[in-house]
Amino acid sequence: MYTLFRYRNHWVRTAIRSQDKAYWATRSRVKDTFSKIVRSALPRKHVHAETIGFYSTSTIGLISRSIFIQCLISLGFVVFLIWVDQFITIDHIPMIVDDQGVDWVMNLISVILPNAQVVSVPVNFLTAGAQIAGIILGLYFATVSIVATTAYGEVPPQLRSVLIQDKVGNRYLQFLSFTGSTCLIGLGAIALGHTLGLFSLLSFTLLFSVSIIAFVPLAKGVFWFLNPDTVTKILEKDIKKSVKSVESTTVVKKHESIQNHYHMIAAHKLVAWEEMVTVTSGRSQSSLAIEMIGCNAIQLLIWYAGVKHFIPKKSSWFERVLEHPSYLTAGGIKLDVALKTSTTLHPETVSDELWFEKRIGEIIQRVIIAVDQKKGNRLSLDQLLRLFNNWMGRLSQQLHTQEMTYGFQIARQIADTIRETPMNTHEMTNRDELYNFSIKDGLARLIPNVIAHLHKGLSGLPLDKILDEASDVVLKKSRARKQFPTQLQKTVESLYLSCSFEKDINGSIVTPSWFTHHYLAYSMSENIISIIELFLEQTEQWLIQQVNYLQEIGDIESAVMVIQRGLEAVSKLWSTTQIASTRLEDLKKWRMEKVVGQEWPNANFERWHKQLHGLQSTFIIELTQVTPRIPTTSPNNNLPDHFGFAYTTLCNSMVEALEKMDTDSFDRAYPVLVSSAFKAQQRVMTELKEYPDDHKLYYSIDVFLDMMDISGYAYVWKFGVGEDCFWDIVMDSWKVTFSNYPNPAVFIKWITVGQEYHSQRRLSSQRSQIRWQWKERMQNFLNNKGFALKDYSSHRIPKIIAVNPTVAAYFAAWSNYSPRDLFLSEYILKSHKAKGIRVPQKIEEFRNNVQRVQKNRAEGQVEGVPEFFGER
Repeated sequence: MYTLFRYRNHWVRTAIRSQDKAYWATRSRVKDTFSKIVRSALPRKHVHAETIGFYSTSTIGLISRSIFIQCLISLGFVVFLIWVDQFITIDHIPMIVDDQGVDWVMNLISVILPNAQVVSVPVNFLTAGAQIAGIILGLYFATVSIVATTAYGEVPPQLRSVLIQDKVGNRYLQFLSFTGSTCLIGLGAIALGHTLGLFSLLSFTLLFSVSIIAFVPLAKGVFWFLNPDTVTKILEKDIKKSVKSVESTTVVKKHESIQNHYHMIAAHKLVAWEEMVTVTSGRSQSSLAIEMIGCNAIQLLIWYAGVKHFIPKKSSWFERVLEHPSYLTAGGIKLDVALKTSTTLHPETVSDELWFEKRIGEIIQRVIIAVDQKKGNRLSLDQLLRLFNNWMGRLSQQLHTQEMTYGFQIARQIADTIRETPMNTHEMTNRDELYNFSIKDGLARLIPNVIAHLHKGLSGLPLDKILDEASDVVLKKSRARKQFPTQLQKTVESLYLSCSFEKDINGSIVTPSWFTHHYLAYSMSENIISIIELFLEQTEQWLIQQVNYLQEIGDIESAVMVIQRGLEAVSKLWSTTQIASTRLEDLKKWRMEKVVGQEWPNANFERWHKQLHGLQSTFIIELTQVTPRIPTTSPNNNLPDHFGFAYTTLCNSMVEALEKMDTDSFDRAYPVLVSSAFKAQQRVMTELKEYPDDHKLYYSIDVFLDMMDISGYAYVWKFGVGEDCFWDIVMDSWKVTFSNYPNPAVFIKWITVGQEYHSQRRLSSQRSQIRWQWKERMQNFLNNKGFALKDYSSHRIPKIIAVNPTVAAYFAAWSNYSPRDLFLSEYILKSHKAKGIRVPQKIEEFRNNVQRVQKNRAEGQVEGVPEFFGER
């Protein structure tokens, strides 16, 4: 089959190069002559005489090209040997070899040919050579057949044909057949009276030696094809060769038949690749073998993403599919005819530019499912998903919108298929810990990782250079040498035909460079906006759907992980939109004000930012719902700290709720935060059970102080800013907490002692640094509200003092006290459950300052001077 394809390709190439009508006319006459001969030999009553004549002429042509020509080559080689033997005999050896080697060569010849006067090769030598060629040929076929039948017996013939015909010694088989046929023709020549001399002896000896020696490495190479990695790399090499042939600019390679030919080759190789997945899945091989098949497939996708834009969009490399128009958008004439005749709208043949990605995508899905069924480890899946993310990142850097959309579809299908894969009850725990989590983690990480690639690509995009080079390509009608983004590449190709239209709507003449830059910048702006919209849609729809589905099936840890990836995607999208806005503004400088039928694409950044805020709030709401169900166990080597992430994220979201005056979010999350704070404290105590008591006290209270600081800010918001809702939510939550606590006094004493011990230590933990950042954010918010807080560096007294004296004293000593001191003083220690508990010295000092403010106000002193607060 391989030979048939090769020669067909040769006929097509010959026809294209010649472009001669006489060529096809002569070929047609030859076929007609053969057909007439066959028809005359067959009875006239035979119905299928013409059909048989056609196939007979085709078969005769195939035999002539494949067999008869090879026999002529062997005959010509023997004739050449006989002719050369007339000039080279044993007497000529001294002319070829130097004097020192003459004796050695003559001794060797005397051993091989005892009679020095014999100038022809014995018949037995050629007979033995033909037998050796036949034996090796039989052994080789037996080896190939056994290996192919054993390893690939249950596979459709496509993979077997690739292994046997194309790669497993196809040239060696031809060489063996050439050697054997040459020996037989040589025997015939001897029978006719011709003699074969010294040169023939050396030539046949060389042929026999190559036949014998080459059998060992080539037969050994047969067993290499038991390794799927080797087979897929060979297929990858062939596919790359086909792609490079299609992207060539030669006249022959541009022909439609040649492009379609290489498309068929690549399609057959992809079918063989998919069959290799079937074979490896059905055999007793490890998941690593299947993993290598998938890794090679993704590597091929990454390579293809870089060279695809060089292939013309109208090339026959892309599959032709039918595109059916919609009744709602079809033209008036087509729609009128279809309705009156009760027929469907006639479809149009279009190019499927994603056919290659679709084939590889199916292979990747099957590989991941096979690894899942093989109970592979997490590292195998991590490798596959990391490469898949790299492919998506490559697409985002090159602004490949369609390919990225299909990539997200592959990710969804993989996740859905994995969840639907049946598993036994006793495998559940081990399976989730080893690889099921890895799949969900990798797929959920896809969106933020790709956004990060896009962020990097947009920030380093040399717009001026790209537009200048693209404009030169259009104006000079030369082939693009730079990897332009996909949409820009399409525009460059379309401008090849339209660059002569250089007038605006008023008929003013513009320069070709300006005209070209306008359309190129327009295309790139439109594509950047569509990609941002794509990621917003994927984040809003797919990730949130995944969170809801995982909650429904009870996979809480995976749901938390997806929420984490969603918040990561929102954060990166925020930065990406900022860079995109700058890039779009840079592209606007190439805009022409008056162009027929075009309005410059403008991004709605306010809507994007509003959508991102909504997405962030949605993920926080989802996190609030799942946090009570998250296990509080310590993180292990396989799974991250989901509970720690949830607690920290909720704390930060409460600070943002205070900044935005978002009482709904605060009301929804604060009760969950209070209960989670107790769980966090208990987990820290458990993790530090081997440490001294002072370490356990410091770090356990350090976790609990986050929630206490937020509660203290809620007190400031009620008695300082005038927002009552936050403090009411805090009091309601703590009432429920105290009612559920078996001994509230013990708990209050633990908080008091822990806070005093923590404040006396001059240590800076990770959480204390976060709380200092919160305090800076709250200070900026209060300054914007008109409260000029005291600056500890300049000792500036507030200009506007809160009505509540407690908050006034707190504002005056902003740098000396924490909001948790305010919360502990005014709520925890004033509770009747705190009766008998010693008040810390720092709290006593704060209460004295509050009493001083109350006294000075009662005496009518003026607020805002240092003496009012007891300072000198």
